[in-house]
Amino acid sequence: TREKILKRHHFNPQYDIVIDPKNGLWKWGTFKPEMQADVRAYFQNRKEDRQPVKPAPQEVKPAREPRLIPKLYSPVEPQKHRETFACDVILPYSQPNYQYLEDSIKSVLNQNFVRTVIHLVNDGVDEDPIGEKYSKLENVRWYQNTDRPVGPYVIYNRLFDYLESDLVANQDSDDLSLPMRLYKSIQLIQQGFDVVGGSMEQFVSYDDPSERMRRALTWKPYHYSGKVYAASPSGTVVNSTMVMKKSVYEACNGMAPWIAGADSEFYERCIQAGFKAVAMQDIVALRRLHDPSLSNDQVSSGHGSNLREEIKRMTAESIERQKQGPDHSIGGLAKHRNDNQLIQIKGK
Repeated sequence: TREKILKRHHFNPQYDIVIDPKNGLWKWGTFKPEMQADVRAYFQNRKEDRQPVKPAPQEVKPAREPRLIPKLYSPVEPQKHRETFACDVILPYSQPNYQYLEDSIKSVLNQNFVRTVIHLVNDGVDEDPIGEKYSKLENVRWYQNTDRPVGPYVIYNRLFDYLESDLVANQDSDDLSLPMRLYKSIQLIQQGFDVVGGSMEQFVSYDDPSERMRRALTWKPYHYSGKVYAASPSGTVVNSTMVMKKSVYEACNGMAPWIAGADSEFYERCIQAGFKAVAMQDIVALRRLHDPSLSNDQVSSGHGSNLREEIKRMTAESIERQKQGPDHSIGGLAKHRNDNQLIQIKGK
């Protein structure tokens, strides 16, 4: 059947076909000669079966029944007095996303009811006026990798011993946190959870000409934690919304030192080790779709690249190992927490 052909070739409707109004309804968007030959042969040989092709499902059911993380909301009720919290926020940035950095920093500075310490990490930017500008704020720390760029996961591990509170959050430099993001997440941690993932509304910048990104937005306007994928059989934690206990990050030896995709493996490993994760369904951040980004760069690190396929394989192997008991050897904290390539430009 067509479905089997497309599934065998890992068909992705977001990238493998594009609309072509001049020559028909669609045309191939990627170069996959074996898949295209099989599809062509199917249409040449088919008889009466003219059912429409269904896109290959992105979510997969795990082979075994997992301990699915709960999906909850975190309402904020009116109060006369409200407790405030402290949280470290790690914000790495590189040259491709530099144009979005300032808005991302401001979105963390505008968090309600949470005292943030923001760790800005220059990961390959030569001229950095934005980092210098915001480093002057009392709650901002500023760093630079001398062997840049190394990617966010090595940065998390290198930065660990600079953290100043019991909670840590991630902030992607091209995304925006809504003002209640950290407060809503910490409310759930106060209820006994160790790791919190939230949900995001996706958008494409008004001046971004990429039709591929607009097709991706049409296909998936929201990005929810709790979805089940092959790399997240217990339910995904959207990395740009993560808030977790610092002690849990250390207990699980941090994220693997990969350039991409290490977050899914890490959160699944935490869950399988017995730590409690929750998928907050509130929209707490805005996710920018653009190319290049770690997720959308099809050539080097994005979905569909050779690197991502290798990461999928390593993630599957790690998930299989966890069935025999917690195994955090793949983590990179022990290896990288004492790296001297991370220089602190401005501390407390």
